[in-house]
Amino acid sequence: MPTASTRPTITRLQFVGFLVCPPLYIMLTLMVCEALLSAMTTYFVIQAGRDVTKGAQVIVDLLWILGIQSTAYLVGMVSWYFGERAGFHGFGRYMLQFARGNMNRTKLLHDKHAREQVEPFLTGTTFYNIFNFMYEVEAQLKLLLGLIFNALVLGMEIDAGLPAAYGLVFVILMAVQWTIRRRVADVYLENQRQNNRLVAHGYTAWDNVFTGNRYNRRLWVAGFKSRLRDCL
Repeated sequence: MPTASTRPTITRLQFVGFLVCPPLYIMLTLMVCEALLSAMTTYFVIQAGRDVTKGAQVIVDLLWILGIQSTAYLVGMVSWYFGERAGFHGFGRYMLQFARGNMNRTKLLHDKHAREQVEPFLTGTTFYNIFNFMYEVEAQLKLLLGLIFNALVLGMEIDAGLPAAYGLVFVILMAVQWTIRRRVADVYLENQRQNNRLVAHGYTAWDNVFTGNRYNRRLWVAGFKSRLRDCL
């Protein structure tokens, strides 16, 4: 029977494919709409500033700002809802594939050493990782779309060179991030591996702590403290 170390791993493209579904498309569409509305708010803020310098009434501008920005917040809130639906969809497909690929390997469940090496058994950890990934994607997309549309508005209304300056700063920051991506990924993976070991070790608590065996309990506490120090 194949061991945990020989079990085929899921590639990056397969993992991203788990998240591709209609709710994800709706989320992306709503995020673009939110960014456009925020850029419109920037436009009306600029117009309100110009009206102030001219001594004109700015009540209409302020009403437009209030209405558009409130709509942007509502659209953003709905996009988070569909983002979470996409996360649930991805988690369900991930666990379904894992269950189908491991139907004949249930003996791993009672093997502590094997269980520590097989991350998908830690369904709670997998669940949080997928949703943290979705939240990170949403945050980065919101930042990128806001940067693009607001830079265009500032370029049209204030200075045509602003979009180029924004683009240059973005390229520099992306280059810095690209150069250190491997080190950051290695640190994250090592942290996740230690966290998985700690959680997997916790599964033995019901066996060792609640059986009344003091010797096993001392061994479990010592191992728990050791893994906790590794995580820290």
